[in-house]
Amino acid sequence: MVRSLQLPAVKPNMHPRRSFSALPAALPLSLVGAMASSLFLVACIGDPVAMPDETSPGMPSSLSETNGAGDGGSCSPPVGALASWSFEDNLVSRVGSLSFSAAGATTFAAGREGHAVQLASRTSLTVNVPEGATKPSGYSLDGWVEIDSTKESGPSGGPSKTEVDSCAMATVMGMFTLRSEKDGRISVVIDQSWILGTLRDAVLTSPDPIPQGSLTHVAVVIEGAALRFYVGGALAREVMTLPISPRTRALALGSKDCKESTVKVDELTVYSRSISQAEVTGLANLAAGAACSN
Repeated sequence: MVRSLQLPAVKPNMHPRRSFSALPAALPLSLVGAMASSLFLVACIGDPVAMPDETSPGMPSSLSETNGAGDGGSCSPPVGALASWSFEDNLVSRVGSLSFSAAGATTFAAGREGHAVQLASRTSLTVNVPEGATKPSGYSLDGWVEIDSTKESGPSGGPSKTEVDSCAMATVMGMFTLRSEKDGRISVVIDQSWILGTLRDAVLTSPDPIPQGSLTHVAVVIEGAALRFYVGGALAREVMTLPISPRTRALALGSKDCKESTVKVDELTVYSRSISQAEVTGLANLAAGAACSN
């Protein structure tokens, strides 16, 4: 025998939102319990909660968004950088907003990443680099450089050859000069006062000419009593010196001595530390498109 619950008859339109027809006079208790349980579950669960996935706003979709490399605008400056320039149509550093002052014709051309600054003959840029919070134990400079001659020379009646000026491409805070040579090689020149037992400047020259028409990665690292010169990620020359430290804060690119050559520079950084050989190699081998572009 099935017991029934007696319910009063419901008149139509008693509910303010819904209209019901008359319900049966009696419903089985088992059916009433099932209906109540269903209503309870619906009330507790409600609408499904949307769970964030890896592409939701505010979550990085790739590693490049977390480390800043290659994102074109939020790239973090290198560790220990006193100043760092990408030269994306401006001369402002990503560290401290330092800006070069130009003397001569300065333009921007295709660079290693985005644009590079291009200095016409006799053009130079200068800026004062800050000392940093503490006195560094070492210094480094790295960047991409190119020098192209505007002059063809050669014997009368013979084949002509391209010859670049022997001139300063970068003069770094009274510590050393990066110089182009007439045969297309590049050198680091160290003032004689930093070299023990000599009355001449020390000149560290790359073993081979750097190619014209393309940028080459160079780095100079000062660590204690050693200066290392890297070209294309490889150690080119090394010399033992007296401890080298800045004599001025001035960093200059190009010079008036580059009379018939143009100098191009991109992704230039001055560090208040000695970067390692592994770091230099990594910077030189960094794929185009993975560097900062802001």
